[in-house]
Amino acid sequence: MAKKLSIVTTNFPSYDIASHVAGNKADVIMLLKPGSDMHSYEPSVKDINAIRNADLLYYTGGENDTWSESLLESFDKSIDTLQMIDCVNTLDEEQKKV
Repeated sequence: MAKKLSIVTTNFPSYDIASHVAGNKADVIMLLKPGSDMHSYEPSVKDINAIRNADLLYYTGGENDTWSESLLESFDKSIDTLQMIDCVNTLDEEQKKV
């Protein structure tokens, strides 16, 4: 029997997608609790260990996960990652002057 994959996601959209795609072939965990602000999230020691031991980190990327790049660079081994921001064409946000 094949070992289940371990997938760590940051928020509900990535958790929902990973859960549906992987089905029973992976254990998927979500780091941010419902109602948490992803812009001010800082991973706990427990979160860092979960990411370090995961087969895949699936996250939004960009300004939503500013902590991710420095954390991943600090590991002594590379971790497979998938940033949702790399999978779409992004648009620049326009701000209207009031």
